Amino acid sequence: MHLTEWQSWTVLENYGAFVTEVCDKCGKILGWIRFTRYRQNGEWCSKACRDGFERKAGTCMGCGVPLNGKRKGALFCCDTFRKRWRVKNCKIIAETPIEKSVLMDTISASRYRDSLKGRKSLSGALIAKYKLQ
Repeated sequence: MHLTEWQSWTVLENYGAFVTEVCDKCGKILGWIRFTRYRQNGEWCSKACRDGFERKAGTCMGCGVPLNGKRKGALFCCDTFRKRWRVKNCKIIAETPIEKSVLMDTISASRYRDSLKGRKSLSGALIAKYKLQ
């Protein structure tokens, strides 16, 4: 976050350091090293402030095991931890009632809407089939 000129001069007067920018999350003074994201505004003092969690480079995000022998850029040591991470960070769809989901709108607009109410109805293809017999 950029400081105003007045704020920069106040910091210089009180602490003896001229500061123009501070971390967007914690407010620490930014020096030469800044952590950024591609095509996103903002500068942070560390990866923990930027990402919200700390991870050592070259270790699994799930268990912390070294990723020696894995592809460059690998985040997990195996599929188990990759899947756990995804499930942990996703909304659980199985516990969402169907009345509150987008799927209900699709069903009610289709030919299956009568079957939801307990009535039996035949589709156009079945009606044509029975007329031919």
